[in-house]
Amino acid sequence: MTDTTLVRCLTFLRLSDEYTAYKTAKNSSERFSTIHIALLRVLVIGLVAFFTLSFLLVLLVSRFNQNYAPAPYIKDATMYFIVVGDWGRNGTMNQLEVANAMGSWCETRAITNNGKCHLIVSTGDNFYDNGVHDVHAKQFNDSFEGIYTHSGLSNTPWYLVNGNHDWRGDPHAQIEYSKYSKRWIFPDYYHSFIIPNLVQFIFVDTTPFLSDYRTNPKMNTKLLEQQNTEKQLIWFKEQVKKGEDAKVLWKLAVGHHPMYSAAGKHGDIPEMISNFEKLMSEEGVHMYWSGHDHNLQHLRNDTARFFNGKLRLPLEHVISGAGSETRDDIEDHPLLKAKQIGSGFVFVKIEREVLTFSFVDYNGQETFTSTIKIW
Repeated sequence: MTDTTLVRCLTFLRLSDEYTAYKTAKNSSERFSTIHIALLRVLVIGLVAFFTLSFLLVLLVSRFNQNYAPAPYIKDATMYFIVVGDWGRNGTMNQLEVANAMGSWCETRAITNNGKCHLIVSTGDNFYDNGVHDVHAKQFNDSFEGIYTHSGLSNTPWYLVNGNHDWRGDPHAQIEYSKYSKRWIFPDYYHSFIIPNLVQFIFVDTTPFLSDYRTNPKMNTKLLEQQNTEKQLIWFKEQVKKGEDAKVLWKLAVGHHPMYSAAGKHGDIPEMISNFEKLMSEEGVHMYWSGHDHNLQHLRNDTARFFNGKLRLPLEHVISGAGSETRDDIEDHPLLKAKQIGSGFVFVKIEREVLTFSFVDYNGQETFTSTIKIW
């Protein structure tokens, strides 16, 4: 073999080895790219699934967790709402008339929200005389869905608590009804929501705090015995802290039973005073809304107090329990500022540092109004 031929053979073998190496590298690269793309697809699918499940979980928790209820949208710092209680009587005893007056007031007064109130607050005793016994009870239609039909109330969310008459049935059924009605916001026995930089609502379940109910044969005593009132008081303080973190201007508490009342049938309730008056005053709550007595009342202890070195002006007490049947049993009371005997509700407007509330009767006539400015 000549030298030239030998060189040619060696060159051919070298080029052949380089080509084989090139093909091997190319195939490896293609296999790597295929694996890389497959892994990338798995990663993308996993991330989509994670964020989708997270979003659904947030929705679920926000609607049914006792520490949070979905807040209505407030496009500016002006808010309109109605407080009504002791109403569920199948449209009788002025309930339907009150419902229509509520709708009319929202349409004509909620001018910056297209004639719609932002929400309705119920102070309890939602269904007479014995609450409801399951989530499919006809009272949901006969005393709620089929009554509050005025255009001024359409799609307006209701935020609720149970009253003592609701505790005669299955109070948890009313909580469960939140899954069936978009208007019915009742995530747990006690709950709250916050509109940052404006207002916080804290809803408390007061029936378990009254010891007589725990032995009353008309009540759901088995379920009442399971309620931990001390846990609820701790929860209350935690919610106030969340409101302070959100820089709310107003702290409003809602429950069924009042602390003070000029109504002769019930009057002042010592267990409510001992559990809540100092607590709410210390935590800087501005107003406590309640029902139970079938009338409208405004009460206030005019003595300012210092708590933890901070001046706390008097806690405002407003009773709104005239959603249907009423009682003419108001007597003299040292804290009473105003009253309304007939059926009706309270209309509220908040404009940042100013809160105005009006007593309105079932004919839509204003009987009293008061304005409170932030501390």
